[in-house]
Amino acid sequence: MEKIIVTTGQPFTDIDALACAIAYTELLRLEGKDAEAVLPGPLNKSITNEIKSWNLKFLKTPTTKNAKYALVDISEPKFFANFVKENDVIEVYDHRPGFKDYWEKKLGDGAKTEMVGACATLIWEEYVKRKKSNEISEMSGNLLSTAIISNTLNFNAMVTTDRDKKSL
Repeated sequence: MEKIIVTTGQPFTDIDALACAIAYTELLRLEGKDAEAVLPGPLNKSITNEIKSWNLKFLKTPTTKNAKYALVDISEPKFFANFVKENDVIEVYDHRPGFKDYWEKKLGDGAKTEMVGACATLIWEEYVKRKKSNEISEMSGNLLSTAIISNTLNFNAMVTTDRDKKSL
């Protein structure tokens, strides 16, 4: 079984990227897949000391160079983690539309770039769609909820959608 590395951008990791990488890695493992979360960039200020004190399970560098990649909270290739090989990307989850057409042409159903307030909303919807919502860990649930609330500014930001609200 080929490893799937769930990762985000190189420059930094925010709460949305952190939540998505950890929760999506967990979802893939629940499905019996070999997956690891790799977050090379520093954790930014959106990740509080309280969250940093949780038992966050991610690596800074991948354990293998031969892997497929699931990208979360990123779709613009120039910001990918340095180790990502674009031809080995199998999924992209992002809530910004800038590269939607590019990834849909390249990946078809593997491209999930939709306008919602947080990428965490898209990951939660994957749990529901794959009938794993009852199996999500407390940590992944808390991370996704925190990311949705943070990214939508407690549902007051203009980017907030009904899908974000429904996710909580």
